[in-house]
Amino acid sequence: RYTDQLLSFEEIVCPVMVSADVEPVYSSYVIRSPHRDKLAEWLKNAKIECMIHWPTPNHKQPVLADYQFQLPVTEQLSKEILSLPIYPEMSDKQVDYVVESIKGFLDQAL
Repeated sequence: RYTDQLLSFEEIVCPVMVSADVEPVYSSYVIRSPHRDKLAEWLKNAKIECMIHWPTPNHKQPVLADYQFQLPVTEQLSKEILSLPIYPEMSDKQVDYVVESIKGFLDQAL
């Protein structure tokens, strides 16, 4: 439901379907937006819990500091990803509210 409604938003990148004959079961639904931090704040103000998972890429964690990896795409993605609420009991109405809130942000911010 998220994907069907969010695909029309230019500023949002949805998870990619690998194959049309597969139906994913999401434990998290992670979108990308160049306006991630402002979008997260907007959603939290709308009482929508969202999370920024992996704010620091794995290769930048202290345990790997000696290796000096350069992964610019990973670093950029870590600044753009946002996990939207998703759980088995989430209703269509709740998903629609999240999507409408994202739309409201995009209309307001851009």
